[in-house]
Amino acid sequence: MEILRGSSKTGGDASGDLQLTAKLLSNLTLHQEAIEQLLQKGKGPLEGYFVSWIVSAIVTEDRVKRDEREYFAGVLTNVSQDKVGRAALLDSSGANLKVLSEEVG
Repeated sequence: MEILRGSSKTGGDASGDLQLTAKLLSNLTLHQEAIEQLLQKGKGPLEGYFVSWIVSAIVTEDRVKRDEREYFAGVLTNVSQDKVGRAALLDSSGANLKVLSEEVG
């Protein structure tokens, strides 16, 4: 996640790092332990923060390429298997789903 946060802050060529990170997260989040780490379970207000970041990355064209979007979509699929992941995706304001539905529609 440090690579992801860094790539959104720097204007440099972090696309290779971002693509590898997206692939890695997609594969790692097949395992419950990685999902819990990504969701920051038990961290209070930080719980689920990275879900919103990934949603934002998917819909922000200049930050994430098409291939990376597919991997990030896989991450969202994987984390939604967890109760905290679903709660983060379906947050009380519905912002994450609204943004995703606008992207698809």
